[in-house]
This record gives sequence, structure tokens and C-alpha cells, in this order.
Amino acid sequence: MALLALVGTSFTPLAPAASAQENPKLTFLSLPPFLNINTSAQVTFSLSGVAGYGGLEAFFLVYPIIPSRSTFQNISQGGGLGYPLLIGQPVPLQQLSNGGGSYTLPVDIASNSNSQGVPVLPNCQGGCDGIYPIAIRIVESSNSQVVVQRSVPLAILSGASINYPLDVTPIISLSPRASAGTFRDLVSVLNSNYNLSLSVAMDGKALGNLPGTTPDKQALLAVSNWSASPNHQLLVTSYLPILPGCLRGLSGPGSLKQQIASSPPPGKVASQGIQSPVFFVDNQPTPADLKALAGLGYSDVVLPDTSYPNGLPLTLTSPVGEVAGKSTALIADPGISADLRIRDSSLASTTAISDLGQVYFDLPNSQATRVVPLVFSVANATNVSELSKFLKKLALAPFLRTQTASYALTRTPVPNDRVGVELSKSHQCNLPSSLHKAQGALAALESTKPPLSVLAPIRVDLLSSEGTIYTKRERETLSKLAITGAIGAMDNFTIVKGQAITLTSKNASIPISLLSKLDYPITLVVSISSDKLSFSKGSSQQITMAHSSITASFLASTKSLGDFPLLVTVKTPSGLVLQSAILDVRSDSFSLVGIVLSSGSLLILIIWWIRSPKKRRGKVDQSEPVGETEEMVPSEDQETTHAALSDRPLGETE
Repeated sequence: MALLALVGTSFTPLAPAASAQENPKLTFLSLPPFLNINTSAQVTFSLSGVAGYGGLEAFFLVYPIIPSRSTFQNISQGGGLGYPLLIGQPVPLQQLSNGGGSYTLPVDIASNSNSQGVPVLPNCQGGCDGIYPIAIRIVESSNSQVVVQRSVPLAILSGASINYPLDVTPIISLSPRASAGTFRDLVSVLNSNYNLSLSVAMDGKALGNLPGTTPDKQALLAVSNWSASPNHQLLVTSYLPILPGCLRGLSGPGSLKQQIASSPPPGKVASQGIQSPVFFVDNQPTPADLKALAGLGYSDVVLPDTSYPNGLPLTLTSPVGEVAGKSTALIADPGISADLRIRDSSLASTTAISDLGQVYFDLPNSQATRVVPLVFSVANATNVSELSKFLKKLALAPFLRTQTASYALTRTPVPNDRVGVELSKSHQCNLPSSLHKAQGALAALESTKPPLSVLAPIRVDLLSSEGTIYTKRERETLSKLAITGAIGAMDNFTIVKGQAITLTSKNASIPISLLSKLDYPITLVVSISSDKLSFSKGSSQQITMAHSSITASFLASTKSLGDFPLLVTVKTPSGLVLQSAILDVRSDSFSLVGIVLSSGSLLILIIWWIRSPKKRRGKVDQSEPVGETEEMVPSEDQETTHAALSDRPLGETE
């Protein structure tokens, strides 16, 4: 039975013995990052589903070296381990007890025969470095019946020199839903691993969740100091995860540019010769997303493991260039991502280190510059604890070396052959139908120059309405909240309407009063208009409403007497009309110009009427008298005239 149990085992537990309780489970509590030949190590574990530890023994087994990463992945998915190369000495479980249900088993491996009885790893004299499955097995001492077994891949090092370790780019992504406590814990982990080269992506929303307590401010200062180191980098992010291509063409509030401006700035990495910042893409992008980012100068990007190129081997050890025409991308390794998602945190971190070790041992001591990016997501305190375990083991592994994302993008050669990065063909943007109205309302509010404490929460609602972490319905609600908040932050005043404004002189001052219910100052524009008035100094004034009431005065000149309406409009400096009202104006005075013009017209009319009868009488005197006519006798002159006009020749008579 014992011999049969040695064959065909995998990383998964073996079937329990019939005498044990149902569903026995072995959980790793502490694992070393690797094993050194001729150096003792320890594995701590717990047992559940077992009826006490009486009559039980524990020992370790070493299975054959894993030859490639594809075999590593196959074993991780339940493939067989083969026959063990080495079996440790069984130890009564009672002797291993730490109390509280945990046990610690020594793991000693020798390269040569020895008098201490330490098991020897075969064929290790010429070098046996590599990744091996190591199993912990619990058996019944009476019949060697297997109760439970669990295995983990571990690097075994014989002491051979490692001159060219594998470059690893750990990218830590803080969830936008992370609490303030999670953020502070993460900062503590970063400072505890200060010597590691790390890149961190912090969405603006994650930092916006901070309540602003003294510990929060200290943590923010610590992040700022941390990012100033050349081997640390803050990646560029948006305020929260978005689809950049969906915001292409938007300007002002809610634009892609403002989404990015509302996130933490990139860290200082100038000493490494970085010419452009690196953008962390949360979602699997489309070509339009990458083009939108490149249009703003972000052509170096980190992509999630869902963008890993189809048809490539399991390991991509260089950036991918010419993505969507303009971008160069680091793509998170999907295998490491899967390792880090193992629920058993100690097993997860050790498996990830061993998986990276497998990449190294595929080409040990290779002088070629190779880099493996990985993304570690942090959303809660458990994730922070898992990250801490992983980074501590990463720091100890001599075959691995950490680098920042910018280092990987600028120092690692980009393949000449174009690699087909897995991009989404299109996105359902699902932007709120009221987004443009919300943009206009926020732009209007910004033009009034309110305090940041008033502006910030409304800006958060607008930016959040574009985030992919919310449903379409939630986005619509957030957009409408931005509209309501922006209008309410401005339109909280009254135009005073009293008795009619009376103008008693040709030039008079018209007072327009506003009563404010706001407890902060804002800038507004007051305008008046009437076709019965002219305004020599303008009909609009920009005012700052800093108190409960304010009066704007306009110098006006009347054009006519009587009562007429005056339109009063209050709007933002950007032009959004907030309120309007009609006031009554009564004018009791003409202007001098009006009097002169009217008097001149009247004088001309009077003169015309005075002269008009004389002209009529003159025409009557010059006409013929009515009565008997006289017979006209031609004079000598008349006769001469007629003779002169005769057709006869001179000297002739009748």
C-alpha cells in the first residue's frame, strides 16, 4: 500500500485512509522560499479532519525535477509527480506538535552520504539546482496507510553561483475600493521592503477614500518619500478604472485628461533615464483605448494578464512593441497571477517564487536581458498580508532580481517580430445619458471659483460615473448626483424684488440686490437689459458673493418717461443662466438730448404753420378776377411784332 501511494501523486492531497475522519486537510502555514542542500529548513502545517495525532507519522518526499514551465503548469493543474527521488525519515506527529493544531517538520537534504542519516538527493554532485515538487505526507504508523498528503514546488539550490538572476517586475495595484486601513498597511509593507525595486499603481479613488486623519497624512507622506527613490515607481493611473477610448473627444470636467490628473503623479525615476511615464491599464483594452492614451503621451503601458498574446509560449520575458500602432506594453504573466490567487497564502507565495524560478532555470545564468512582469492586486488586509509574505520570499531568492516597470520598458530589448497582443475588439461604454449635462454643470461651478471642499465631492461623482467598477444604473445615478450637487452649490440665492425702481434724473444708478444662503464665496455675473435704458458703463458686472447679501449698481440713462420692465439675469462666468427676474422701473425725467430734440421739432412745426397761410394768400392775389372781360386792342408794338413774324418778303404789301 505504501509503495502504491508513491506513484502518480500530484500537488493535490491523496485520498484519506479509511480509518481517518472524513475530509482530512493539510494546510501549509509556513514554507521556505527555497531549499539549500546540506542546510536544514522547516515546514509548518496544520491538520483538520483527523481524529487526534496518536499513531500518526509525518515525513517529506522529493519528486523528480520539473524540466520546464509547461510541466510546472501541468503539475499545478493536477498532473502526476512520478516516483519520489528521496523519502525522509518518518517522525511521530506528536513530536512535531507546536500546540494549537500546528506542526513543524524539519526538511534536511544532503548531497552526499553522511553518518547523520540525512537523506541524499541523487546525482547532485555535478549540480542539481532546479524546481522540485516537495510533499508532506501523514500516514498511520501501524500500516503506513496514507491519511493525507500535500505538495508544493520548491527550488533546491546546491550552492552553484548565480551571476545573472532573472529580472522580475512586481506591480502592486491598490484597489479603488480599498479602505484607509488597507492603504496604511500597504505603505508599511512597502517601507519594510524598501530595498526591492517595486512599481505601485494607486487609483485616485483609493486615496480619496482616506478620511484625512493624522495616520492617513503620515502614510501619504511616506508614499511620497518612498516614490522619490530611483528604484521605486508610482505608475500613472486614472481616478478609477475606466475605458480610455470611451472618453476620447471629451474635454473639461470628466475628460480622460482630468481622469488622469485626478490620480497620483508618477514617481521620480529620472536617474534611470526615463523619458515618459508608464500608464497602468486596469481593464483589457481596445486599440482605441491605447490610442487615446498615446494621444496624451502615455505610449508605455502595463497591461493585465488577460492581454497575454495568443499562441505564445507560457513565458514572455520582454516588452511587446507596436501595440495598437504606437504603444509598448509590459504584459502581466498569467501563470504568476494564477499562482498568487491560490487561497492558501503561504502556498501561493512559495508557488509564485518557484514558478519564477522555473523561468530562471529554463535558461540559468543567461546573459540575455529577460523580465517577467507580475501584478499583485491589493483590496483588503488579507491581500496585504499575502503581499508581505511574497515580497519577503522574493527578497531572499538569489535567482530573482526586482526591477521597476520603467526599467523593464527601457532596458529590455523589444522583439522585432510583432506579437499579437490580445486586445478587446470593442467596449460597451455604457456612459451615463446625462454625462454631457453633468460636465456642463460642473464646468459652470468651476467657473464660480468655489472652495475645493465644495468642488471636490461633485467632481468625484462625475469621475466615478465613468468608472467600470459600477453598473450602468449606478453610473447614471452618480452623474445625476453631480448635476444636482453642482447646481445646488451655485443656485442658492435670491434676486431681491421690491417696489418699482424710480428714476428721477436723466442719469441714475439702478441697484440690483442678491440675498445668498451659501456659507462660502462664489463668483457670479449680473446682467440687466431694457430697451428704454442705455448703460454707459456696461450692462453686466462680475461680482463675488462673499456675504449674505450684495448689491450691484448700474449707471443708466433714460430714453422715455413712464413705467417699463427691466430684465435681471444672474449667470456663471461660463455663461450658465442660474436665475432671472423682471423688475419694474418708473422714469420721471427726460434726458437733455431728448428735450432739445423734442423742442426743436416743435419749433419747426410752429414756423411751418405760421408761414403756410401767407403762401396760400399770395396765390389767391395773383389769379384773374371773376366778372366781365375787356376786349384787347393790339398796339403798334404788337402789330410790328406780328409783321416781323410774317412770312412775306420785306417791302411787299397786300
